[in-house]
Amino acid sequence: MRMPRPCYPTLLSCVLSFLLSCTVLWAQAPSVLVIEGGTLIDGNGGQPVRDAVIVIRGGKIETVSRMGQVSYPAGAQVIQAGGKYILPGMTDTLFHYADWVPELLRAHGVTTVFDTGGGGDWIVAQREGVADGKFPGPQIFAAIGPITGEEGARGAVHTPEAAREKARQLLARKPDFIKAHRGLSAEAYKAIVEEARKAGLMVVSNPIGPTAYATEAVMAGVDGLQHTTGVAYSIASDFEELERWPRPEMDGHLIDSVDPAPFALMDEGKAKDLIDLLVKHEVYLEPNFVALGRNVHRLNAEHKAEVETISADAGLAYVPEGAWKRILGNFSAYDGRGREELERLRKGYQNMQWFIRQFVQAGGIVTTGTDAPGWAVPGLGVHHELELLVDAGLTPLEAIQAATRNPARVLGKLDQFGTIEAGKRADLILVNEDPLQDIRNLKKIHRVIQNGKLIDRTYHPEFRNPLPKN
Repeated sequence: MRMPRPCYPTLLSCVLSFLLSCTVLWAQAPSVLVIEGGTLIDGNGGQPVRDAVIVIRGGKIETVSRMGQVSYPAGAQVIQAGGKYILPGMTDTLFHYADWVPELLRAHGVTTVFDTGGGGDWIVAQREGVADGKFPGPQIFAAIGPITGEEGARGAVHTPEAAREKARQLLARKPDFIKAHRGLSAEAYKAIVEEARKAGLMVVSNPIGPTAYATEAVMAGVDGLQHTTGVAYSIASDFEELERWPRPEMDGHLIDSVDPAPFALMDEGKAKDLIDLLVKHEVYLEPNFVALGRNVHRLNAEHKAEVETISADAGLAYVPEGAWKRILGNFSAYDGRGREELERLRKGYQNMQWFIRQFVQAGGIVTTGTDAPGWAVPGLGVHHELELLVDAGLTPLEAIQAATRNPARVLGKLDQFGTIEAGKRADLILVNEDPLQDIRNLKKIHRVIQNGKLIDRTYHPEFRNPLPKN
């Protein structure tokens, strides 16, 4: 059956008509902006550069140099960055966009998101409104809608032919990448990948059975695994035992993509074989430690306290009360579990940390994703994920690249953003202390620049999205 013809051009026309009458400017950009001094951590992985000078014009980085080596254009606004550290803006590669998130994201230096939900026409309008400078918010890359094979899910596909047709319908709506969700077969993944490749797009996936897990999805050609979904099942020492474990919180679904317990049965030999396969095929992993770790990781109390503090900020009065309740509830999600189940969760989380550490050491690509706002505070969640990556054994520089260079690389847009280089989009953050010494220093933000514009990092209780989500 063919899907109804998409109606988003009409929606976009209505939005743009509204914006023509809007006199609010979300940010002012000088004709030329110069960042003078400071230590540059450009995202490429090389040694930091002291006394850097960055010239920005028209939303692009024009020149990256050092003090005394470049003259400033007449009329340039100069930002003194002496003693500061300059980094690329950060990306959340697993996000579900909501109308209230822009201020939180940009205040924390998150200037790009991959929206992996089913936002449909609304997320298309948000993406275009931000790109045109009419809406406040980060740069948005959207899947528009997922392709799922999950029993009972709306629009689920159950054959490779249906998956291919669904991919074609979705591609007609101009997504930035394809999201292949749970319940698909290896043949369905392959069909989706083939259609996506014709459009030059990547496919991210959550390969959860009943016949395809991480290995099958990788062999079918997917580009990334969200939540490291399916990995634990591909490397289990006893798959049959794993299938017998209860998943009461999944309403009868056997497998939970945000539960670290399956990693408790990890076979190291199988794990190393899968790591080799992932690296060979250049498949990236988005661990989503903030969701899977919940309250079994050692930073739980610290992160909970930070969320409690920000949730009390009067400037964020517009954030739905239910959002704070959901996020705070994650920090006690495993309370009341039995001793045996808690031991599985802790062991699984430790094994997952080991897997990600070994994966990166082998040359694997990791990105930061939070599944916010359901599992984390938009923006702040990226910082928490970075801290958990370092806690798992990555260096601060490796973690920083997971939030900057790597997302642009996997999307095929490293020529446009992700590092601080001439010709790229001018998304940068200035922080007060060295994040290479302590990754938590990334939270000590001094300035955020998005698309060449200085961003107001304060919260405004009167904030309303120009296009609310119904």
